[in-house]
Amino acid sequence: MARLRDAGEKQVLKRLEKLLSMQWLCTSLSPGDDAVCAGEGHEDLLVKIDGGSVASSLAPWMSYADLGWQWVTATASDLVAKAAKPLVFLVSVGLSPEEPEEHLYEIVKGAMEAARRHGAWLGGGDTNGSYGAGWVDVAGIGKAVRLPLPGRRARPSDQVYVTTGRLGLSGIALHSLLHGNWAEAKKSFPEAFSEFTRPLARLGFLELYRALGHECVTASLDISDGLAETLYQLSEATGRVIVLDNLPEISIAAEYARLYRISYSELLLYGGQEYELVFTVSPECKDNVETVSRQVGLEITRIGHVTRIEDVGVKLGNRIVERRGWDNFARA
Repeated sequence: MARLRDAGEKQVLKRLEKLLSMQWLCTSLSPGDDAVCAGEGHEDLLVKIDGGSVASSLAPWMSYADLGWQWVTATASDLVAKAAKPLVFLVSVGLSPEEPEEHLYEIVKGAMEAARRHGAWLGGGDTNGSYGAGWVDVAGIGKAVRLPLPGRRARPSDQVYVTTGRLGLSGIALHSLLHGNWAEAKKSFPEAFSEFTRPLARLGFLELYRALGHECVTASLDISDGLAETLYQLSEATGRVIVLDNLPEISIAAEYARLYRISYSELLLYGGQEYELVFTVSPECKDNVETVSRQVGLEITRIGHVTRIEDVGVKLGNRIVERRGWDNFARA
Protein backbone atom coordinates (compact mmCIF):
# COMPACT_ATOMS: atom_id res chain seq x y z
CA MET A 1 0.00 0.00 0.00
CA ALA A 2 1.44 3.37 -1.04
CA ARG A 3 2.25 5.86 1.69
CA LEU A 4 1.03 9.43 1.65
CA ARG A 5 4.66 10.57 1.54
CA ASP A 6 5.23 8.61 -1.66
CA ALA A 7 2.14 9.97 -3.40
CA GLY A 8 2.64 13.59 -2.33
CA GLU A 9 -0.07 15.97 -1.24
CA LYS A 10 -1.01 17.26 -4.71
CA GLN A 11 -1.68 13.79 -6.13
CA VAL A 12 -3.62 12.78 -3.02
CA LEU A 13 -5.78 15.92 -3.30
CA LYS A 14 -6.52 15.24 -6.96
CA ARG A 15 -7.75 11.75 -6.07
CA LEU A 16 -9.86 13.13 -3.24
CA GLU A 17 -11.37 15.74 -5.58
CA LYS A 18 -12.34 12.95 -8.00
CA LEU A 19 -13.95 11.05 -5.13
CA LEU A 20 -15.85 14.12 -3.93
CA SER A 21 -17.12 14.91 -7.42
CA MET A 22 -19.25 11.74 -7.31
CA GLN A 23 -21.64 13.40 -4.82
CA TRP A 24 -20.91 17.12 -5.36
CA LEU A 25 -23.83 19.51 -4.74
CA CYS A 26 -22.20 22.96 -4.97
CA THR A 27 -22.81 23.92 -8.59
CA SER A 28 -21.03 27.29 -8.33
CA LEU A 29 -17.64 25.98 -7.12
CA SER A 30 -15.64 22.85 -7.93
CA PRO A 31 -13.94 20.29 -5.65
CA GLY A 32 -10.52 21.61 -4.61
CA ASP A 33 -11.52 25.29 -4.58
CA ASP A 34 -10.72 27.51 -1.59
CA ALA A 35 -14.18 27.03 -0.06
CA VAL A 36 -17.49 25.35 -0.90
CA CYS A 37 -21.11 26.47 -0.92
CA ALA A 38 -23.68 24.62 1.17
CA GLY A 39 -25.33 23.17 -1.93
CA GLU A 40 -27.79 23.92 -4.71
CA GLY A 41 -30.08 26.74 -3.67
CA HIS A 42 -27.59 27.84 -1.01
CA GLU A 43 -24.79 29.18 -3.21
CA ASP A 44 -24.49 32.29 -1.02
CA LEU A 45 -23.64 30.28 2.12
CA LEU A 46 -19.99 29.14 2.15
CA VAL A 47 -18.06 26.85 4.47
CA LYS A 48 -14.35 26.16 4.92
CA ILE A 49 -12.06 24.27 7.30
CA ASP A 50 -8.30 24.69 7.66
CA GLY A 51 -5.65 23.79 10.20
CA GLY A 52 -2.52 21.83 10.92
CA SER A 53 -0.29 20.27 13.51
CA VAL A 54 1.09 22.36 16.34
CA ALA A 55 4.61 21.08 15.71
CA SER A 56 4.73 22.20 12.08
CA SER A 57 2.86 25.49 12.61
CA LEU A 58 4.31 26.99 15.78
CA ALA A 59 7.40 28.97 14.78
CA PRO A 60 9.86 29.65 17.63
CA TRP A 61 8.87 33.34 17.89
CA MET A 62 5.13 32.56 18.05
CA SER A 63 2.85 32.08 21.05
CA TYR A 64 -0.04 29.60 21.28
CA ALA A 65 -2.41 32.56 20.93
CA ASP A 66 -0.68 33.43 17.63
CA LEU A 67 -1.38 29.88 16.48
CA GLY A 68 -5.12 30.26 17.09
CA TRP A 69 -5.04 33.62 15.30
CA GLN A 70 -3.22 32.24 12.25
CA TRP A 71 -5.63 29.40 11.61
CA VAL A 72 -8.66 31.67 11.87
CA THR A 73 -7.04 33.96 9.30
CA ALA A 74 -6.25 30.99 7.05
CA THR A 75 -9.91 30.00 7.06
CA ALA A 76 -11.12 33.59 6.68
CA SER A 77 -8.82 34.18 3.71
CA ASP A 78 -10.25 31.20 1.84
CA LEU A 79 -13.78 32.48 2.43
CA VAL A 80 -12.81 35.98 1.32
CA ALA A 81 -11.20 34.56 -1.84
CA LYS A 82 -14.67 33.32 -2.79
CA ALA A 83 -16.20 36.74 -1.97
CA ALA A 84 -17.78 35.55 1.28
CA LYS A 85 -17.87 37.67 4.44
CA PRO A 86 -16.87 35.56 7.47
CA LEU A 87 -19.73 35.15 9.97
CA VAL A 88 -18.68 32.56 12.56
CA PHE A 89 -15.73 30.25 13.27
CA LEU A 90 -15.40 26.99 15.21
CA VAL A 91 -12.11 25.65 16.55
CA SER A 92 -11.09 22.04 17.20
CA VAL A 93 -7.97 21.55 19.33
CA GLY A 94 -6.14 18.32 20.06
CA LEU A 95 -3.38 18.45 22.68
CA SER A 96 -1.51 15.98 24.83
CA PRO A 97 -3.03 15.57 28.32
CA GLU A 98 0.44 16.50 29.61
CA GLU A 99 0.32 19.87 27.84
CA PRO A 100 -0.01 22.92 30.13
CA GLU A 101 -3.68 23.88 30.48
CA GLU A 102 -2.87 27.49 29.58
CA HIS A 103 -1.81 26.47 26.06
CA LEU A 104 -5.40 25.45 25.25
CA TYR A 105 -6.81 28.70 26.61
CA GLU A 106 -4.26 30.73 24.66
CA ILE A 107 -5.16 29.03 21.36
CA VAL A 108 -8.85 29.79 21.92
CA LYS A 109 -8.15 33.37 23.01
CA GLY A 110 -6.08 33.98 19.88
CA ALA A 111 -8.84 32.49 17.73
CA MET A 112 -11.42 34.72 19.44
CA GLU A 113 -9.33 37.85 18.80
CA ALA A 114 -8.81 36.99 15.13
CA ALA A 115 -12.50 36.17 14.61
CA ARG A 116 -13.46 39.55 16.06
CA ARG A 117 -10.92 41.37 13.86
CA HIS A 118 -12.53 39.73 10.82
CA GLY A 119 -15.98 41.00 11.84
CA ALA A 120 -17.13 37.56 13.00
CA TRP A 121 -17.20 35.60 16.26
CA LEU A 122 -15.99 32.29 17.70
CA GLY A 123 -18.87 29.92 18.33
CA GLY A 124 -17.03 27.25 20.34
CA GLY A 125 -15.76 24.00 18.90
CA ASP A 126 -14.25 20.80 20.25
CA THR A 127 -11.36 19.60 22.41
CA ASN A 128 -9.53 16.29 22.10
CA GLY A 129 -6.66 14.48 23.77
CA SER A 130 -3.80 13.88 21.35
CA TYR A 131 -1.27 11.17 22.07
CA GLY A 132 0.90 12.18 19.12
CA ALA A 133 1.27 15.56 17.49
CA GLY A 134 -1.25 18.15 18.63
CA TRP A 135 -3.41 19.98 16.12
CA VAL A 136 -5.60 23.03 15.60
CA ASP A 137 -8.43 23.04 13.04
CA VAL A 138 -10.69 26.01 12.34
CA ALA A 139 -13.96 25.84 10.43
CA GLY A 140 -15.72 28.95 9.18
CA ILE A 141 -19.04 29.96 7.67
CA GLY A 142 -19.40 32.97 5.41
CA LYS A 143 -22.02 34.67 3.28
CA ALA A 144 -21.32 35.74 -0.29
CA VAL A 145 -21.45 39.49 -0.87
CA ARG A 146 -22.48 38.92 -4.49
CA LEU A 147 -23.25 36.04 -6.87
CA PRO A 148 -21.94 34.36 -8.96
CA LEU A 149 -18.86 33.46 -6.95
CA PRO A 150 -15.33 33.90 -8.32
CA GLY A 151 -14.00 30.40 -9.01
CA ARG A 152 -10.52 29.44 -10.20
CA ARG A 153 -11.03 29.57 -13.95
CA ALA A 154 -9.90 32.71 -15.76
CA ARG A 155 -10.11 33.61 -19.45
CA PRO A 156 -7.44 34.30 -22.10
CA SER A 157 -6.26 37.94 -21.99
CA ASP A 158 -7.46 38.38 -18.39
CA GLN A 159 -5.07 40.48 -16.33
CA VAL A 160 -3.54 38.86 -13.24
CA TYR A 161 -3.47 40.89 -10.02
CA VAL A 162 -2.21 40.20 -6.52
CA THR A 163 -3.00 41.93 -3.24
CA THR A 164 0.17 43.16 -1.58
CA GLY A 165 1.36 44.11 1.88
CA ARG A 166 2.62 40.73 3.08
CA LEU A 167 3.90 39.38 -0.22
CA GLY A 168 7.59 38.62 0.25
CA LEU A 169 7.44 39.23 4.02
CA SER A 170 6.43 35.68 4.85
CA GLY A 171 9.28 34.61 2.57
CA ILE A 172 11.65 36.47 4.91
CA ALA A 173 10.26 34.73 8.00
CA LEU A 174 10.26 31.28 6.44
CA HIS A 175 13.67 31.64 4.76
CA SER A 176 15.28 32.82 8.00
CA LEU A 177 13.64 29.98 9.93
CA LEU A 178 14.87 27.40 7.42
CA HIS A 179 18.42 28.80 7.50
CA GLY A 180 18.62 29.34 11.26
CA ASN A 181 19.03 33.12 11.22
CA TRP A 182 15.50 34.04 12.31
CA ALA A 183 16.52 35.72 15.59
CA GLU A 184 18.89 38.05 13.75
CA ALA A 185 16.41 38.68 10.94
CA LYS A 186 13.59 39.41 13.41
CA LYS A 187 15.63 42.29 14.87
CA SER A 188 16.34 43.76 11.44
CA PHE A 189 12.96 43.08 9.82
CA PRO A 190 10.36 43.16 12.63
CA GLU A 191 7.49 44.03 10.27
CA ALA A 192 7.98 40.81 8.34
CA PHE A 193 7.64 38.73 11.50
CA SER A 194 4.67 40.65 12.92
CA GLU A 195 2.79 40.37 9.60
CA PHE A 196 3.60 36.66 9.36
CA THR A 197 2.53 36.01 12.95
CA ARG A 198 -0.79 37.90 13.04
CA PRO A 199 -2.00 38.37 9.47
CA LEU A 200 -5.50 39.47 8.47
CA ALA A 201 -7.48 38.32 5.45
CA ARG A 202 -7.93 40.98 2.74
CA LEU A 203 -11.48 42.01 3.61
CA GLY A 204 -11.22 44.94 1.17
CA PHE A 205 -11.58 42.37 -1.63
CA LEU A 206 -15.20 41.89 -0.53
CA GLU A 207 -15.94 45.54 -1.29
CA LEU A 208 -14.16 45.28 -4.63
CA TYR A 209 -16.20 42.24 -5.63
CA ARG A 210 -19.43 43.71 -4.29
CA ALA A 211 -18.91 46.73 -6.54
CA LEU A 212 -17.76 44.98 -9.73
CA GLY A 213 -18.75 41.31 -9.56
CA HIS A 214 -17.86 38.42 -11.82
CA GLU A 215 -18.14 40.49 -14.98
CA CYS A 216 -14.87 42.16 -13.96
CA VAL A 217 -13.24 39.84 -11.39
CA THR A 218 -13.26 36.50 -13.18
CA ALA A 219 -11.33 34.28 -10.74
CA SER A 220 -9.77 34.52 -7.29
CA LEU A 221 -7.50 32.30 -5.17
CA ASP A 222 -5.94 32.57 -1.72
CA ILE A 223 -2.13 32.48 -1.48
CA SER A 224 -1.17 30.08 1.29
CA ASP A 225 1.27 27.68 -0.40
CA GLY A 226 3.26 30.40 -2.13
CA LEU A 227 2.61 32.69 -5.10
CA ALA A 228 4.15 30.31 -7.66
CA GLU A 229 1.98 27.38 -6.56
CA THR A 230 -1.15 29.56 -6.54
CA LEU A 231 -0.44 30.76 -10.08
CA TYR A 232 0.04 27.16 -11.20
CA GLN A 233 -3.33 26.27 -9.69
CA LEU A 234 -4.88 29.14 -11.64
CA SER A 235 -3.14 27.99 -14.83
CA GLU A 236 -4.26 24.40 -14.24
CA ALA A 237 -7.91 25.38 -13.73
CA THR A 238 -7.85 27.75 -16.72
CA GLY A 239 -5.88 25.53 -19.09
CA ARG A 240 -3.72 28.45 -20.20
CA VAL A 241 -0.14 29.58 -19.59
CA ILE A 242 0.30 32.64 -17.37
CA VAL A 243 3.04 35.18 -18.09
CA LEU A 244 4.38 37.45 -15.32
CA ASP A 245 5.83 40.78 -16.41
CA ASN A 246 5.60 43.00 -13.33
CA LEU A 247 6.52 41.54 -9.93
CA PRO A 248 5.61 44.07 -7.21
CA GLU A 249 8.37 46.09 -5.60
CA ILE A 250 8.50 45.26 -1.89
CA SER A 251 11.35 47.26 -0.37
CA ILE A 252 11.68 45.13 2.79
CA ALA A 253 11.92 41.93 0.78
CA ALA A 254 14.40 43.51 -1.62
CA GLU A 255 16.61 44.59 1.30
CA TYR A 256 16.53 41.11 2.86
CA ALA A 257 17.38 39.53 -0.50
CA ARG A 258 20.33 41.89 -0.92
CA LEU A 259 21.60 41.36 2.63
CA TYR A 260 21.39 37.56 2.54
CA ARG A 261 22.33 37.21 -1.14
CA ILE A 262 19.25 35.39 -2.33
CA SER A 263 16.97 36.00 -5.29
CA TYR A 264 14.30 38.64 -4.73
CA SER A 265 11.89 36.73 -6.98
CA GLU A 266 12.44 33.61 -4.83
CA LEU A 267 11.12 35.45 -1.76
CA LEU A 268 8.01 36.55 -3.63
CA LEU A 269 7.31 33.32 -5.49
CA TYR A 270 8.14 30.70 -2.88
CA GLY A 271 7.01 32.07 0.45
CA GLY A 272 3.80 30.71 1.91
CA GLN A 273 1.14 31.61 4.46
CA GLU A 274 0.81 35.09 2.99
CA TYR A 275 -3.00 35.00 2.95
CA GLU A 276 -2.92 37.45 0.07
CA LEU A 277 -5.13 36.95 -3.00
CA VAL A 278 -4.40 36.32 -6.66
CA PHE A 279 -7.30 37.39 -8.87
CA THR A 280 -7.92 37.90 -12.57
CA VAL A 281 -9.63 40.83 -14.23
CA SER A 282 -11.24 41.33 -17.63
CA PRO A 283 -9.03 43.69 -19.69
CA GLU A 284 -11.83 46.23 -20.10
CA CYS A 285 -12.27 46.42 -16.30
CA LYS A 286 -8.65 47.18 -15.44
CA ASP A 287 -9.18 50.89 -14.72
CA ASN A 288 -12.36 50.26 -12.70
CA VAL A 289 -10.67 47.60 -10.57
CA GLU A 290 -7.72 49.84 -9.79
CA THR A 291 -9.99 52.79 -8.96
CA VAL A 292 -12.27 50.80 -6.64
CA SER A 293 -9.27 49.16 -4.95
CA ARG A 294 -7.88 52.58 -4.08
CA GLN A 295 -11.27 53.67 -2.77
CA VAL A 296 -11.58 50.69 -0.41
CA GLY A 297 -7.91 50.75 0.66
CA LEU A 298 -6.98 47.45 -0.98
CA GLU A 299 -3.34 47.42 -2.14
CA ILE A 300 -3.04 45.58 -5.46
CA THR A 301 -0.50 45.16 -8.24
CA ARG A 302 -1.00 43.86 -11.78
CA ILE A 303 1.64 41.16 -12.21
CA GLY A 304 0.85 39.58 -15.57
CA HIS A 305 -1.80 38.12 -17.86
CA VAL A 306 -3.39 34.89 -18.99
CA THR A 307 -2.19 33.90 -22.47
CA ARG A 308 -4.03 31.99 -25.21
CA ILE A 309 -1.47 29.17 -25.08
CA GLU A 310 -3.27 25.95 -24.10
CA ASP A 311 -0.96 24.41 -21.51
CA VAL A 312 -0.23 24.48 -17.79
CA GLY A 313 2.65 26.77 -16.92
CA VAL A 314 3.84 30.03 -15.44
CA LYS A 315 6.56 32.15 -17.03
CA LEU A 316 8.48 35.10 -15.65
CA GLY A 317 9.38 36.92 -18.84
CA ASN A 318 10.89 34.15 -20.97
CA ARG A 319 11.84 31.95 -18.02
CA ILE A 320 9.70 29.04 -16.82
CA VAL A 321 8.80 29.44 -13.15
CA GLU A 322 9.51 26.21 -11.33
CA ARG A 323 6.49 24.73 -9.57
CA ARG A 324 7.49 24.48 -5.93
CA GLY A 325 5.37 24.76 -2.80
CA TRP A 326 4.81 23.27 0.62
CA ASP A 327 3.81 19.57 0.69
CA ASN A 328 2.28 18.58 4.01
CA PHE A 329 2.99 14.88 3.49
CA ALA A 330 6.58 15.32 2.33
CA ARG A 331 7.32 18.09 4.89
CA ALA A 332 9.07 19.95 2.08
